[in-house]
Amino acid sequence: MADYPINELATFEWMPSRIPAFDALVTVIPDEPRDGSVDSFAMSHRSRFFPTQGGTRVLVSFEVPTEYDGKRWHIEKDAWDHEHCELCRQHVPSMTLCWVTKSDPYVLLCGACHSKVAASATPRYRKIISGILLLLKKKKPGAKRKKLGRR
Repeated sequence: MADYPINELATFEWMPSRIPAFDALVTVIPDEPRDGSVDSFAMSHRSRFFPTQGGTRVLVSFEVPTEYDGKRWHIEKDAWDHEHCELCRQHVPSMTLCWVTKSDPYVLLCGACHSKVAASATPRYRKIISGILLLLKKKKPGAKRKKLGRR
């Protein structure tokens, strides 16, 4: 997860979205001895680690199916049930309205943070629009303009 300041987030193009729950590969590893192969597999995919009594429950997103060791992992339906807002880090439950970027980098914001980002962008857009209007006013009034329409 990258940290983007609000002024940089304001330059991204956003669209509303609802992220569904996805299946996940799940395993529980003991605290000691730690299983390096599980850690390695989990860290090479989108993963989450949840401390439990005597170990750690590990989830790996199965949004994009991948080969896995069936002796160590099992598929749990809809276990990947939330995302995190890039700005405030709050949980965004699956199918909750959120905002995502239209192109890379992929960033997800909760509704409240998107409102903050949009509010911070407004003055910038006003400045851009003001500049465009100023340029249009500077054109000479007698200058010929190309007519649009049918010929």
